[in-house]
Formats: sequence, C-alpha cells, structure tokens
Amino acid sequence: MRILFLTLLLTISFYAKGQNDSIPKDAVHLREVPKHNLVIDLGLSSPTGDYKDVAVSGLNIGAGYDFYMDKHWALTASTRYVYNEFSPIGSTPQTTINNEENWSAFTLAIGPQYSFTNNRFQLDAFTRIGFQFIDKQESSATSSLIETNYATDSENFNTTAAVLQVGLRFNYYFRRSVQVFFSPQYMSTLGEPIAYFSGNGTVDRKLTNFSNILFNVGLKIAIGPEYSNGEMRDDSF
Repeated sequence: MRILFLTLLLTISFYAKGQNDSIPKDAVHLREVPKHNLVIDLGLSSPTGDYKDVAVSGLNIGAGYDFYMDKHWALTASTRYVYNEFSPIGSTPQTTINNEENWSAFTLAIGPQYSFTNNRFQLDAFTRIGFQFIDKQESSATSSLIETNYATDSENFNTTAAVLQVGLRFNYYFRRSVQVFFSPQYMSTLGEPIAYFSGNGTVDRKLTNFSNILFNVGLKIAIGPEYSNGEMRDDSF
C-alpha cells in the first residue's frame, strides 16, 4: 500500500511539473526592455526665469542613446540643439534692434534613467549633467523710452557652462522595436553664464541662465534584437 501511494504521488508530481513546463512564458517584448536604444526628439523650447526677459519661445532637436543594465536602470547620453528668439524686455514698436541674432546653444550630457514598463506602455524618468556651448549673440536694442533695452556684456559673457537636465518620457510601443513618446523636460545652465546690460536711465548688468522647459515628441528605437536580460527578440510571430 505504501509503495502504491508513493508511486501515485511521484506520478502526480511529474505530471504537474510537465504541465508547468508546457506553460509558455510571456513574450520577451512584454516583460523586458531593449538593451540598446536610439532616441530622437524635437519640439518647443519655452524660456523660464530671468531668461524670459531676453528670449521667447523657440525650437529644439535632440538625439540620445540609452543603455539598459537591467529592465529598470539605464545609462543615457544625449546631445541637443536649443533655439530661442531674441526679444529684449520692454520692447515696443519704437524699439530699434541692431545686429539682431537669436539665442542658440548646443548641449552634451550624460546621466541615469529609471524605467517602468507595463505591457506596451513605458515611463522613463531621467536626470543628466553635462556642458552647454552658447552662441554669444551681439545684438543691441534701444528705444525712445528706454536708453538701453539690451546690450551684450561681452567681457562677462561665458560661452561654456555646466548644464542640468531632468525630464520624463511617456512611451508607447508602436512596434516591438519602436516606441513613440511625449517628453516634458527642464534644462538649465548653472552659474548664470549670460551677461548683458539693461536699464532705464541707469544701466545695470544682468546675469542669467540659459534655461528652458522643453515639450518634445519623438521615437525610441531599439538597436539590435538583444534585451536587457540577454534574451533576443523574436519577430517571427
């Protein structure tokens, strides 16, 4: 009787194990993230803080690379070109702008990223630090009401500065290897590299950061079939 009971128990155990082994795992693209990713985006750049005194909205375009160490954490690198139109504070129809040049800057930055994935949806949160290279524009502006709306302080203007970038990306897997996304971001230099003169009667030196809120859309494209856990994407079904 004991032998019969043990035989029955072993039979049930092996059958249950076989049933579990036959259950297919979720498809890799629904539970992992691609290891290597190319990111391309563009959108609106809206100046913030004191930078709004001399700039209005413009455009930006960027590209980046995300390397996932596991399904949540990635190391990212990005480059970005940001453009804002020049507009000195207090401008009126009587304002005369000489040698008008718009604001632009080129950024290189790296930093960590955390991702949360739920089926076709993925949320990325990132922060990066790096350098920004600012084109020093030599515009000046005067009017009959204000002696000096704006004049570049060339002696104290720094064309290179540290930059901080933080943001979110709301991704949707359009295909297994392609995500479309919307991304709000904040990007600002550190140390107030922009220097200019502005005032009415008494001309004051002003210092400000090149700072923008970015509203971007873009694509996140997997480079190769490898996922963060080493599995390979299967596109045969």
